[in-house]
Formats: sequence, structure tokens, C-alpha cells
Amino acid sequence: MRKILISLFLLFGVSLSANLIGSGLQAEKKCDFKKAMKSYKEACASGIGSGCRYLGDFYASGQSIELDMTKANRLYAKACKWGDSAGCYNLAFSYANGEGVKQNKKKAAIYYKKACEGGSIISCNNLGDYYSQIKNYKNAAKFYTKACNGEHIYACINLGKLYASGEGVRQSDKKAAKLYSKACDSGDTSGCYNLGIAYLRGKGVKQSKSVAKELFLKACDDGVDEGCKEYNLLKK
Repeated sequence: MRKILISLFLLFGVSLSANLIGSGLQAEKKCDFKKAMKSYKEACASGIGSGCRYLGDFYASGQSIELDMTKANRLYAKACKWGDSAGCYNLAFSYANGEGVKQNKKKAAIYYKKACEGGSIISCNNLGDYYSQIKNYKNAAKFYTKACNGEHIYACINLGKLYASGEGVRQSDKKAAKLYSKACDSGDTSGCYNLGIAYLRGKGVKQSKSVAKELFLKACDDGVDEGCKEYNLLKK
């Protein structure tokens, strides 16, 4: 009997969450922001983390209400407490940049970690950045790896740089080149630039100035200044 009651309670909770959040999103599409906020406020009061986060977004953007990052962060904190990874990310971002709170990168890292554990891939990359900045390269590599495996392409480049330098991981030009290649193939031309450097110097790949030249041109065409410089040098 107890299991049946718990199951019914969970089903009711899921239904309530879907109805309130769905109603809010539909209202936003129709630009009925007053109704959307009402739905999110009710969801938040019911302990639905995403409702708190959506409501916080209104205060953070100042859309149809006075901009108030202090209120937004309080709502993001509630969202995070109730398991909403996007709420954790938003709160981490505020601490990292001093928006509505005193800048505190250590606190930002705490919330990025919660968001990362909840499936926010960008948070894993940002956590890697934090550890890299404090020169804890082993942890940086750990979170860059998680983000790269989750297809956050810039994390792959960050991880590639660690393999190239041997910081936090066993040095491997070959692994670095593979990571740059993955980024380049996925459309990140800064990855193409780094792969071009690898081909130019024969680091982890067979040296080829012609391949390097093609990669530098690809990076240059997408606005990577370093790619343009290297391409022009090879043209001479």
C-alpha cells in the first residue's frame, strides 16, 4: 500500500511539474509574460526547480519586470537545491562574473560541479577552466575529458593542449592531434589552427606543410587571425 501511495505521489508531482512548466512556456511563446511568471512562481512554490530557474530568468533579463540579479540568484539557488542543473549553472555564472553577488570563483566552481554532475556539459568545461587557472591540471583534465566526451568541442581543444604540454596527463602529441582533429571536424576552426601547428611541426602526425597550409586557411577564413598569419608565412 505504501509503495502504491508513493508511486501516485510521484506521478502527481510529475504531472504537476509538466502542467505548470508547459503552461509557462506556452504563455511565453504568446508573449503573455504575466501568465508565464504566474505559472513559474506556482511551480517554484511547489518545489519544482526548473520553475524557480525560469522565474529567475525573468529577473535576470529584466523582461516585463525590473531587472534584479539578487532575486534571480536566490531563485537559481532554489532551483539548484532542487536538482535543476541549469539553475546551478546560472548561479555559478553569477559567482564567476560577480553578477548580483560578490565575485567568488571558488563558489562558482562548487556550483559548476553540481551542474556538471547533473549533466550540464558546459559546466564541466568551465570547471576544467577553473582548475586550469589554479594550476590543478589533473582535475582540469578530468573535467575537460568529461566535457569533450559530451561533445563540448572547445573542451576537446583544452584537453588537447594539456596532452601537448603534458600537464595533468601523460604527454602525448598523438592524442593532442586527435583531439584537435575532432574539434576541427566538428566545425571549430581554432581546432583546425592547432591541428595545423601539429602538421607544421610534425607533432603527433606526419609532418606536412601542405596539410598545415590547408588547415591554416580554413581557420583564417573563419576569422582566426593566427591562422591567417601562419598561412601567409607558408605562402612565401
